[in-house]
Amino acid sequence: MSRSLIIASIANSKGGCGKSTMTMFLAAALAKEKSKKVLIVDTDEQRTITDIWEGEKASGFNPLVTVEDLPPRKVLNYLQKYGSDYDIVFIDIPRVTAKNGDEVAAMLLSYCNTVFVPVIGTQVDLLSTIDFLKLLEQVKTDRIELELPFSYSTFINRMNRRSENDMVKGYLKSQNVTAMENNLQDLKIFTIPSLSSSILDTKDGQRRFKPFFTEACKQLKNK
Repeated sequence: MSRSLIIASIANSKGGCGKSTMTMFLAAALAKEKSKKVLIVDTDEQRTITDIWEGEKASGFNPLVTVEDLPPRKVLNYLQKYGSDYDIVFIDIPRVTAKNGDEVAAMLLSYCNTVFVPVIGTQVDLLSTIDFLKLLEQVKTDRIELELPFSYSTFINRMNRRSENDMVKGYLKSQNVTAMENNLQDLKIFTIPSLSSSILDTKDGQRRFKPFFTEACKQLKNK
Protein backbone atom coordinates (compact mmCIF):
# COMPACT_ATOMS: atom_id res chain seq x y z
CA MET A 1 0.00 0.00 0.00
CA SER A 2 1.55 3.29 -1.14
CA ARG A 3 2.33 5.86 1.54
CA SER A 4 1.06 8.50 -0.89
CA LEU A 5 -2.45 7.01 -0.91
CA ILE A 6 -4.93 9.23 0.92
CA ILE A 7 -7.14 7.18 3.23
CA ALA A 8 -9.82 9.15 5.02
CA SER A 9 -12.98 8.67 7.01
CA ILE A 10 -15.94 10.75 8.11
CA ALA A 11 -16.64 9.11 11.43
CA ASN A 12 -18.11 9.42 14.90
CA SER A 13 -19.31 6.97 17.49
CA LYS A 14 -22.99 7.89 17.41
CA GLY A 15 -25.35 6.84 14.65
CA GLY A 16 -27.37 9.48 12.85
CA CYS A 17 -24.61 12.10 12.71
CA GLY A 18 -24.51 12.02 8.90
CA LYS A 19 -21.20 10.23 8.41
CA SER A 20 -22.32 8.03 5.52
CA THR A 21 -24.24 10.83 3.81
CA MET A 22 -21.34 13.27 4.02
CA THR A 23 -18.93 10.57 2.83
CA MET A 24 -20.99 10.24 -0.35
CA PHE A 25 -21.21 14.00 -0.92
CA LEU A 26 -17.48 14.49 -0.46
CA ALA A 27 -16.42 11.42 -2.44
CA ALA A 28 -18.63 12.23 -5.44
CA ALA A 29 -17.50 15.87 -5.45
CA LEU A 30 -13.83 14.86 -5.37
CA ALA A 31 -14.37 12.47 -8.28
CA LYS A 32 -16.23 15.02 -10.38
CA GLU A 33 -14.56 18.31 -9.48
CA LYS A 34 -10.99 17.11 -8.91
CA SER A 35 -10.95 14.13 -11.33
CA LYS A 36 -9.89 11.80 -8.53
CA LYS A 37 -10.27 8.03 -8.60
CA VAL A 38 -12.22 7.47 -5.41
CA LEU A 39 -13.07 4.27 -3.56
CA ILE A 40 -15.49 3.99 -0.65
CA VAL A 41 -15.00 0.92 1.53
CA ASP A 42 -18.33 0.28 3.23
CA THR A 43 -17.83 -1.61 6.50
CA ASP A 44 -21.03 -0.38 8.13
CA GLU A 45 -23.52 -3.18 8.72
CA GLN A 46 -26.36 -0.89 7.58
CA ARG A 47 -24.83 -0.84 4.05
CA THR A 48 -26.32 2.59 3.32
CA ILE A 49 -23.62 3.55 0.81
CA THR A 50 -23.60 0.14 -0.85
CA ASP A 51 -27.38 0.15 -1.24
CA ILE A 52 -27.37 3.59 -2.87
CA TRP A 53 -24.49 2.66 -5.18
CA GLU A 54 -26.17 -0.58 -6.27
CA GLY A 55 -29.53 1.14 -6.62
CA GLU A 56 -28.16 3.86 -8.88
CA LYS A 57 -26.35 1.32 -11.05
CA ALA A 58 -29.54 -0.76 -11.35
CA SER A 59 -31.40 2.40 -12.42
CA GLY A 60 -28.98 3.02 -15.27
CA PHE A 61 -26.83 5.69 -13.66
CA ASN A 62 -23.04 5.68 -13.81
CA PRO A 63 -21.57 6.20 -10.32
CA LEU A 64 -18.60 8.54 -10.07
CA VAL A 65 -16.92 6.40 -7.42
CA THR A 66 -16.34 2.73 -6.71
CA VAL A 67 -17.86 1.10 -3.63
CA GLU A 68 -16.71 -2.13 -2.00
CA ASP A 69 -18.81 -3.74 0.72
CA LEU A 70 -16.28 -5.46 3.00
CA PRO A 71 -16.15 -6.85 6.53
CA PRO A 72 -13.59 -4.96 8.63
CA ARG A 73 -11.20 -7.92 8.78
CA LYS A 74 -10.70 -7.82 4.99
CA VAL A 75 -10.08 -4.09 4.61
CA LEU A 76 -6.30 -4.03 5.09
CA ASN A 77 -5.67 -6.88 2.66
CA TYR A 78 -7.95 -5.23 0.10
CA LEU A 79 -6.16 -1.90 0.42
CA GLN A 80 -2.76 -3.56 0.13
CA LYS A 81 -3.83 -5.27 -3.09
CA TYR A 82 -5.96 -2.60 -4.77
CA GLY A 83 -5.23 0.68 -2.96
CA SER A 84 -2.74 1.82 -5.59
CA ASP A 85 -5.56 1.88 -8.15
CA TYR A 86 -7.10 4.90 -6.41
CA ASP A 87 -6.18 8.44 -5.39
CA ILE A 88 -8.42 8.59 -2.34
CA VAL A 89 -10.10 5.90 -0.25
CA PHE A 90 -12.88 6.61 2.23
CA ILE A 91 -13.63 4.02 4.90
CA ASP A 92 -17.20 4.15 6.18
CA ILE A 93 -16.73 2.92 9.74
CA PRO A 94 -19.40 1.28 11.92
CA ARG A 95 -20.51 3.25 14.95
CA VAL A 96 -18.58 2.64 18.16
CA THR A 97 -20.58 0.52 20.59
CA ALA A 98 -18.20 0.34 23.57
CA LYS A 99 -17.76 3.42 25.76
CA ASN A 100 -14.06 2.84 26.30
CA GLY A 101 -13.33 2.31 22.63
CA ASP A 102 -14.13 -0.20 19.97
CA GLU A 103 -11.29 -2.36 18.65
CA VAL A 104 -12.85 -2.70 15.20
CA ALA A 105 -13.29 1.06 14.86
CA ALA A 106 -9.79 1.68 16.21
CA MET A 107 -8.33 -0.78 13.70
CA LEU A 108 -10.09 0.89 10.75
CA LEU A 109 -9.22 4.39 11.94
CA SER A 110 -5.57 3.36 12.20
CA TYR A 111 -5.50 2.90 8.42
CA CYS A 112 -6.52 6.53 7.86
CA ASN A 113 -4.42 9.62 7.22
CA THR A 114 -7.29 12.02 7.90
CA VAL A 115 -10.56 11.81 9.85
CA PHE A 116 -13.42 14.30 9.75
CA VAL A 117 -15.71 14.14 12.78
CA PRO A 118 -19.30 15.35 12.27
CA VAL A 119 -20.90 16.67 15.44
CA ILE A 120 -24.60 17.33 15.95
CA GLY A 121 -25.34 20.32 18.19
CA THR A 122 -26.87 18.54 21.17
CA GLN A 123 -25.50 17.68 24.59
CA VAL A 124 -26.04 13.95 24.02
CA ASP A 125 -24.12 14.01 20.75
CA LEU A 126 -21.33 16.05 22.31
CA LEU A 127 -20.87 13.51 25.11
CA SER A 128 -20.63 10.74 22.54
CA THR A 129 -18.14 12.75 20.50
CA ILE A 130 -15.92 13.32 23.54
CA ASP A 131 -15.47 9.56 23.92
CA PHE A 132 -14.76 9.23 20.20
CA LEU A 133 -12.11 11.96 20.33
CA LYS A 134 -10.33 10.02 23.08
CA LEU A 135 -10.22 7.04 20.73
CA LEU A 136 -8.81 9.24 17.96
CA GLU A 137 -6.09 10.49 20.28
CA GLN A 138 -5.06 6.89 20.92
CA VAL A 139 -4.94 6.21 17.19
CA LYS A 140 -2.94 9.40 16.63
CA THR A 141 -0.36 8.35 19.23
CA ASP A 142 0.01 4.92 17.64
CA ARG A 143 0.49 6.34 14.15
CA ILE A 144 2.97 8.97 15.29
CA GLU A 145 5.06 6.23 16.91
CA LEU A 146 5.24 4.61 13.47
CA GLU A 147 6.02 7.95 11.79
CA LEU A 148 2.74 7.83 9.89
CA PRO A 149 0.74 10.98 9.16
CA PHE A 150 -2.57 11.47 10.94
CA SER A 151 -4.89 14.38 11.57
CA TYR A 152 -8.49 14.85 12.55
CA SER A 153 -10.88 17.75 12.77
CA THR A 154 -14.47 18.29 13.81
CA PHE A 155 -17.29 20.11 12.06
CA ILE A 156 -20.87 20.90 13.02
CA ASN A 157 -23.32 18.98 10.87
CA ARG A 158 -26.98 20.05 10.53
CA MET A 159 -26.12 23.38 12.05
CA ASN A 160 -29.07 25.61 12.89
CA ARG A 161 -29.83 28.51 15.21
CA ARG A 162 -30.14 26.42 18.35
CA SER A 163 -27.99 27.62 21.23
CA GLU A 164 -26.60 24.08 21.52
CA ASN A 165 -24.48 24.67 18.41
CA ASP A 166 -22.66 27.50 20.15
CA MET A 167 -22.30 25.32 23.25
CA VAL A 168 -20.66 22.55 21.21
CA LYS A 169 -18.32 24.94 19.39
CA GLY A 170 -17.37 26.59 22.66
CA TYR A 171 -16.57 23.28 24.34
CA LEU A 172 -14.46 21.99 21.45
CA LYS A 173 -12.51 25.26 21.41
CA SER A 174 -11.94 25.09 25.16
CA GLN A 175 -10.46 21.61 24.72
CA ASN A 176 -8.18 22.75 21.87
CA VAL A 177 -9.87 20.35 19.48
CA THR A 178 -9.24 21.24 15.85
CA ALA A 179 -12.46 22.43 14.26
CA MET A 180 -13.14 23.27 10.64
CA GLU A 181 -14.03 26.87 9.89
CA ASN A 182 -16.87 25.77 7.61
CA ASN A 183 -19.81 23.81 8.97
CA LEU A 184 -22.83 22.29 7.22
CA GLN A 185 -26.28 23.69 7.79
CA ASP A 186 -29.50 21.80 8.43
CA LEU A 187 -30.80 21.96 4.85
CA LYS A 188 -32.76 19.67 2.56
CA ILE A 189 -29.95 19.50 -0.01
CA PHE A 190 -27.86 17.55 2.51
CA THR A 191 -30.46 14.81 2.94
CA ILE A 192 -30.44 13.30 -0.58
CA PRO A 193 -26.96 11.99 -1.45
CA SER A 194 -25.95 10.59 -4.81
CA LEU A 195 -22.86 8.79 -6.07
CA SER A 196 -23.70 9.53 -9.72
CA SER A 197 -23.62 13.32 -9.52
CA SER A 198 -21.85 16.04 -7.55
CA ILE A 199 -23.72 18.33 -5.20
CA LEU A 200 -21.53 21.08 -6.65
CA ASP A 201 -23.36 20.75 -9.96
CA THR A 202 -26.16 22.83 -8.44
CA LYS A 203 -26.19 26.52 -7.53
CA ASP A 204 -27.36 25.69 -4.02
CA GLY A 205 -24.57 23.17 -3.68
CA GLN A 206 -22.00 25.70 -4.82
CA ARG A 207 -23.24 28.15 -2.22
CA ARG A 208 -23.81 25.76 0.66
CA PHE A 209 -21.24 23.00 0.18
CA LYS A 210 -18.34 24.57 -1.74
CA PRO A 211 -16.69 26.30 1.27
CA PHE A 212 -16.70 23.06 3.26
CA PHE A 213 -15.47 21.10 0.23
CA THR A 214 -12.58 23.50 -0.38
CA GLU A 215 -11.45 23.31 3.24
CA ALA A 216 -11.75 19.51 3.28
CA CYS A 217 -9.60 19.26 0.13
CA LYS A 218 -6.83 21.25 1.81
CA GLN A 219 -6.86 18.93 4.80
CA LEU A 220 -6.77 15.84 2.61
CA LYS A 221 -3.73 17.16 0.74
CA ASN A 222 -1.93 17.81 4.01
CA LYS A 223 -2.81 14.31 5.27
